[in-house]
Amino acid sequence: MSGGFRPSLEVELVRSVGMDERFAIDIGSVRAGHRTLGLLHVEAAAAAQVRDGLRILGLAVVATRFLTRENDPSSRESLLKLPSEVKHDGAFAPHEWAEIWFGREGIAVPGADALFGDPGRFLGYPSCCVSAFGRIAGLSAHYRRYLFDARPRHWELNRLTALFGRSLLMPDFFPCELSCDAALRFCRSLLGVAEEVLGPACLSDWMCVAQQPIVVIGGSVCTFSRWRLTGDSLQVSAGSGAKVPLDAVSAGLLGHMPDRPWLVPFNHLAEPTTGSLPTKLALQHGANSTVVLDLARGPMFAASTHGTKEC
Repeated sequence: MSGGFRPSLEVELVRSVGMDERFAIDIGSVRAGHRTLGLLHVEAAAAAQVRDGLRILGLAVVATRFLTRENDPSSRESLLKLPSEVKHDGAFAPHEWAEIWFGREGIAVPGADALFGDPGRFLGYPSCCVSAFGRIAGLSAHYRRYLFDARPRHWELNRLTALFGRSLLMPDFFPCELSCDAALRFCRSLLGVAEEVLGPACLSDWMCVAQQPIVVIGGSVCTFSRWRLTGDSLQVSAGSGAKVPLDAVSAGLLGHMPDRPWLVPFNHLAEPTTGSLPTKLALQHGANSTVVLDLARGPMFAASTHGTKEC
């Protein structure tokens, strides 16, 4: 952070236990009254420190349980599950994590079993997103839609930024679609909280990251920090790019890879009057070398109907 902004208490707490600063938004949203309850997953050894820190912030810890982390076989994500046996000696397995629910002091909350059994219902997430998440066995389907669905997306829901770094401007949930208007309203309402807890300079930087173009090319998901739109062309500096192999994101994504580069269709990349997206990708290598490629046209993956009614 820069510009003389003093780290908020939320940021100081997550830093003290080695959590990403984006989780300060989760805490701040509850503290500011935007959400009734919040949820953090932390390494079990840090659970007591996190609970104490939440209390210092004036928040009540309403439920805690311990889970085991496992790799999702279909994606880059991890899954948290109940351990196969309960430990009584206070020792934690190497990948055991704590699930900590918290809210403002004095609020009425459901019982722990209700919170653990249907978490999305109590965290303020849109009902369409909660339903879609419950219907999907693995997380690969989310990434397939996020990357290849036909619908224009909202940059405020750009969960794909998590592939390249830690600047995720939304709570830790999976929208049913990156085009979901209900999720957009939910996440936009938290931008003010993000500014309060992260500071204006950090928020501005993270918003720029969320708006960077994302292109699937050569078997990888790529993003570029230096870019501009000129006519029907997206011009990017190749040297400003970062990439992640598709097969490292999720299993089966390579099967959706087109013959030409595919620009993930975010609304802000479209021409304002016509709504047309760029048709060419200009890769600039240094000052005097540019390679121009045709972008793939049309939907690469049939638009999902998940959440259509609710959204």
